[in-house]
Amino acid sequence: MGINPALNSGFLGFVVVDAGERGKDCGKEMLRLAVKYAFEIASVQSLALNVFDCNKAAMGLYWNIGFEETALTPECFVFHDEKWGRCRMEIKKE
Repeated sequence: MGINPALNSGFLGFVVVDAGERGKDCGKEMLRLAVKYAFEIASVQSLALNVFDCNKAAMGLYWNIGFEETALTPECFVFHDEKWGRCRMEIKKE
């Protein structure tokens, strides 16, 4: 997790769950703890992340935790002959 003191915000660079552990709530618990750390220990006011817009399972997890979409950049990442969009999501401290 990166912290930007000037903006009083945090950013999760990578959220990865091993394929064999998916569906066991590991990602949900990991995100829940990251949000708790960001707000209670790091004392930031918001926490953001980026996710490929085609990764609907991850986006669903983030929505369920309380993240909201704040920006969408279509086709910004090119891999071989594919173009993927990036969705920025953010959760704010209550």
